[in-house]
Amino acid sequence: MTMDNLDPAPAGTFTVVALPDMQLYAHTGTEVYDQVIRWIVEQRERQRIVFVSHLGDMVDKADRHEQWRVVRTAMRPLDECLPYGAALGNHDLMQGWRTLYDEYFPERLFTGRPWYGGSFEHSSYQLVSAAGLDFLFLQLECNARDHVLAWADEVIRRHPDRRVAVSTHCYLGRLVSGLPREERWYTPRGRLPWSRFADGNTARQMWDKCLSRHPNLFLILSGDQAFVQAMRQQATGQHGNTVHELMSDYSYASRDLRGAHPDFFRECRLPPVDLLREQDYRETVLARPDFGRQRRGSMQEIKSKSGKPVPCMDGFIRLLRFVPAGNRIEVRTYSPVQDRLCLGNPVVPDPGQHRFDLEYGMMG
Repeated sequence: MTMDNLDPAPAGTFTVVALPDMQLYAHTGTEVYDQVIRWIVEQRERQRIVFVSHLGDMVDKADRHEQWRVVRTAMRPLDECLPYGAALGNHDLMQGWRTLYDEYFPERLFTGRPWYGGSFEHSSYQLVSAAGLDFLFLQLECNARDHVLAWADEVIRRHPDRRVAVSTHCYLGRLVSGLPREERWYTPRGRLPWSRFADGNTARQMWDKCLSRHPNLFLILSGDQAFVQAMRQQATGQHGNTVHELMSDYSYASRDLRGAHPDFFRECRLPPVDLLREQDYRETVLARPDFGRQRRGSMQEIKSKSGKPVPCMDGFIRLLRFVPAGNRIEVRTYSPVQDRLCLGNPVVPDPGQHRFDLEYGMMG
């Protein structure tokens, strides 16, 4: 892929599609869901698409049948032409971990398909091969519970020769939860230390209890964090394997946040983000009596620009083009609705968070 255009996938390559946080498109009348899925189906040969992973928040309100009907109708064209799975998000789950997903995407819809591995609770896995490489795509429920992680451990152990890619909804993002909306744009980021469900595991716990233990894991995809939008980091598993952790959520836009993060950390005299812990943030920033009040200089300007989150209907999705011959994955953020690549936006102006290449040393 070039920097500005979405070229056809060359022979010997293939593409995995990630659908991040599409809940706003589940409202009737938007047609964005239909447009995105229709593009995937129409482009499956040109882009050599082999798998589609929904990163969760398929709907906005978990108990609204009309929203689930929008999603089911939109995704129905995938049934006969592409393997796909969904990592249910917090918007897809009701109290007590109940969901309408099973009613609109029942097990019988997938049973018997050669790529379908199986499911447990709200998680599932798919077995896909492309360009001579064998993959296990694991879709884990948001903040997967202990017994679900035990099931995931067993699934991965049964497939030691397959490269493992995990999709889960709530993984990378804001290290501090419960802040006012105007502050969420600026919080430090990383693997999440908090869970959206009292009996669910945090991202850090999921990593420690399960994900870090498997030598064939190479990729973790997540969404959920509209105030972060795009983030990536690299981790090392217990066996020395490189794991790329990617987060994308383009469901909201700000009015103007260009340059916000550097100014924020500089004004608050904080260390670099990768060295910042949650307690540092709370003790150093939130405890200061002047925080959030009228300020001088850049912080005042930043806060005056922050505004409220604005729903974004651009339809951005993530395309991961695997290039086995080059041991790399070309990651691009693309809108089928607008037919354009994301080259940066006011929330995350750095183009390198929206389009980048990953080295993948397990291709051989």
